[in-house]
Amino acid sequence: MKEEIGYITLSRELMKAKDGYTAICEELQLTTCGATFEEAERRLSRAMTMLLDTATKRGELESLLKERGIPFFSAKGARILSSCNANVKPGQWISIETRELALA
Repeated sequence: MKEEIGYITLSRELMKAKDGYTAICEELQLTTCGATFEEAERRLSRAMTMLLDTATKRGELESLLKERGIPFFSAKGARILSSCNANVKPGQWISIETRELALA
């Protein structure tokens, strides 16, 4: 079976918590935390990558995306937003990122 290259779009929400920062990727149902904004962001990014890489290695990426309702966009002729950042309210930050993936 031929690989299909495409993209998914995921959000990252970081917010100030009592003792640091909380980071959430709602689409992948992941939550992490860190003492600093950068640490929470780094941990969430690592968790997102690990989940997607593990699903890919197990041949479960397509079912994971369907299960979580994450659209897969074909790369053919696609002009997709690569990232967008926004401050929502004091102590909260949202980032939208597009990741390239290969479905087997």
